Amino acid sequence: CNTGSLGMGISKAKGMIFANRLQGHHHRLFVILGDGEMQEGQIAEALSPHVQPSGWMSELMVIVDQNYAQGNGLVWNTRIPPRPGTFDKYGWRELAGTIDGHDFSGTNGLAQLHTHFLDLPTAITCSTIKGKGVSFMENNPAWHSRTPNQEEYEAALGELLDRLGRVDVWPVPHTWPAPMQPEPLIAAYGQALLDAAEAHPQLVVLDADLTKEHGLVAFKERYPNRFFQCGIAEQDMVGIASGMALRGLLPVVHSHAAFLTRRALDQVHNQTTERTKVIYVGGSAGKLQPNGNGKSHETLIDGTTMALLGMPVYEPHAPEEVAHCLARCIEGRGSSYLRLLKQPGLREDRSAE
Repeated sequence: CNTGSLGMGISKAKGMIFANRLQGHHHRLFVILGDGEMQEGQIAEALSPHVQPSGWMSELMVIVDQNYAQGNGLVWNTRIPPRPGTFDKYGWRELAGTIDGHDFSGTNGLAQLHTHFLDLPTAITCSTIKGKGVSFMENNPAWHSRTPNQEEYEAALGELLDRLGRVDVWPVPHTWPAPMQPEPLIAAYGQALLDAAEAHPQLVVLDADLTKEHGLVAFKERYPNRFFQCGIAEQDMVGIASGMALRGLLPVVHSHAAFLTRRALDQVHNQTTERTKVIYVGGSAGKLQPNGNGKSHETLIDGTTMALLGMPVYEPHAPEEVAHCLARCIEGRGSSYLRLLKQPGLREDRSAE
């Protein structure tokens, strides 16, 4: 089922278990978590056992996919990876060691998981290599959030077929989707942020595992002490920004618009009641391309949501408007929202009509 944005899988599985028991069914449920996904706060809430109404969920097994890669790079460069005992402290049965996630039939492989049917919910770590089987994808975090173009696809398929030996292939007619282009406002935003940081030493940047997507790489390199990578933890990030603002800094908070105005909205609202100043930047706003990240990353009401909290909302429609909008955010009295559209050109075309 759809568990994005991240952290929702265990909770949904628990709901299924409670429903199964009420309906007289008994099924096993498996949830796969990324080691980077373990940074999301809902995971901790979901791991806490329920005393009522259904007690321990022995039907549930969680498999942590440990490949040490997430969108921003390597997991240990963002937050401390999950350690042995993470599940034990919540009362789960955590199986010792790791299994080989690429071994589907051996004694230490995925096929053996059905033998671990215990009296408690169970967790096991599954060791994998990101991009396994394709030389230019293996252990390369750059492939976390991109798809191959036609040439890369054919090269990857060729490597896989060479390893598999003789395989019958039936071509399926299709129209190859246009490649996702860099968001047109992002480069301009990254430069505007650098210029603003030089003029405003109290400005600091917070990010939630989306450094490249928001054009923050140059800022991180030039101002490493003013850049805070919060990982896949949007609520924690906004809370940190709130504390910074209370101590006189000017935090600029980044996430996808959908995550910022849905998952972290309670924290954003709390910050606005303190009458401090935080600049929120929502990337990938608006309608996404058909071959993009999907509904979990899409929102059309983020600007309205932030406006209802009393913030001015700035929406540049061209790269040359970005610096002016950021300046308005900095010069304003309270918190503000900078909405970076995924497809600003489409909005301009409709306006012209």
